[in-house]
Amino acid sequence: AGEPERLPPAPPAGLGAALSAADLDAISSTLRRAVTQTILPTLEERVNRLNAGVTAARRGLRNRITRLWKGPAEEAVVDRPYPWHSIEGQMRQLADLAFMLQQYEFAA
Repeated sequence: AGEPERLPPAPPAGLGAALSAADLDAISSTLRRAVTQTILPTLEERVNRLNAGVTAARRGLRNRITRLWKGPAEEAVVDRPYPWHSIEGQMRQLADLAFMLQQYEFAA
């Protein structure tokens, strides 16, 4: 999954024209290693931390009591976005990361 069916075409004269096939293979393997060993594990760790925080906040006793006390929330028009550290901001970050990692059902 995620692997290209074929290699991209050779670069046009100019950018990368002096690179040999071995250089291009080395660059490709370095990028693949960086993505699989560093970037993806970091993103997955971030998703796990956000998911744990959001789940804990939504399951908390205080949140359940508040929902029972207040009843269904009305649609409020807000002219400024919510802060990134709010539960809504964390849910948005979690959904964005899941979408970026092609976890579409989890992102919904």
